[in-house]
Amino acid sequence: MNLTWDKRAREVAYLLNPAFCGEVIRRCIEAYQQTARQSMPFPLIFLILPIVLHKSTRETMPRTARGHMYSWLQENPHIKVGFAQRARNLIQVSKEAQTFLMQFNTLTVDVQAELSVSRRRRPRIPALEQGEVSDCFKKAELLGKWFANAGSSITIYTMWGVKP
Repeated sequence: MNLTWDKRAREVAYLLNPAFCGEVIRRCIEAYQQTARQSMPFPLIFLILPIVLHKSTRETMPRTARGHMYSWLQENPHIKVGFAQRARNLIQVSKEAQTFLMQFNTLTVDVQAELSVSRRRRPRIPALEQGEVSDCFKKAELLGKWFANAGSSITIYTMWGVKP
């Protein structure tokens, strides 16, 4: 998906805009930081959107992070079908969201290539507290907790059947 904005279908540009995708990524990283008490490894940024934005994957995810990601993937092997292609397709979108977050000083990358988000007070927007958008945000937070407890980036990529 290396298309400039004027070449993208309007629906794709609206749904995969940097502000929304950035918020999904930000919530995932923040949950990772709170759980692991450290910054998130950079390579994981490219797994967030293909997991959270894929509706059937998102709907299959549990409500809480009590279980382990590995166990969930073992119980739901169909989740990995087509994942590698989805991940490839969303690389550019992930990069755009990362750039957006960095422009607003919300995301930093340190010299060890680890990601941190600043703690900022988010305005309460009632429209975002329900429906599919809210579900994406909640699952991004769950994913951040799972990532924090799943091991190294290489281990997580291996669980998903892709290479960094």
